[in-house]
Amino acid sequence: MSAPMRTLLDLLVDEESLGAPLLELVRAAVDDAKRGAGPSRKRLELNRFEITIDVELDEAVIEDVLEPPGVAVRRVSTRELIAALERARRDRSPVRRYADAARRHEQGTNDADPRKANRAARELTRLWKQIRRSDEQLAEFVELLGHEALSVRLWAATHLLPIDPLRAERAIEELTREPGILGFGARMTLQEWRAGRLREP
Repeated sequence: MSAPMRTLLDLLVDEESLGAPLLELVRAAVDDAKRGAGPSRKRLELNRFEITIDVELDEAVIEDVLEPPGVAVRRVSTRELIAALERARRDRSPVRRYADAARRHEQGTNDADPRKANRAARELTRLWKQIRRSDEQLAEFVELLGHEALSVRLWAATHLLPIDPLRAERAIEELTREPGILGFGARMTLQEWRAGRLREP
């Protein structure tokens, strides 16, 4: 059974690396059009996407996207797009997005898809830099050590090693008993950490 067709809006909302920049680009285009400082139609380029929006009368629509295949194009208003992006950003904390990225990294690794895995790894690093600056988010982040997905536990514990080594090592020790890539990764992480060779992921 084939996977259901995802719309462009689904993709833009789901992927933080696309959603946040696009939200600002669309807002800026609409604001410029309202002030008469910009064209009523504007082509936006974001990552692998090329999107044309019509900002006249504050009714921007996503009209076209060149990539990726398997994604349906659906016309949406500016209000719908901005509301969806803002709702996703509000409802999903950095810690929750971190857990989602760890799962995508695992999926990319299991599927032998280095592009997907590397993109998720970059997002994990970016989110960790954001999380570690907030005591409130760090407190929420520590709870990932008990996450149902073992890959999430390993990523979280690895990032916590310099901050809370005892708790992080204990979590990784438990994962060393797991079979396959995850258990091997946990063993190598501890080995490199204890040898002083582990670079922050």
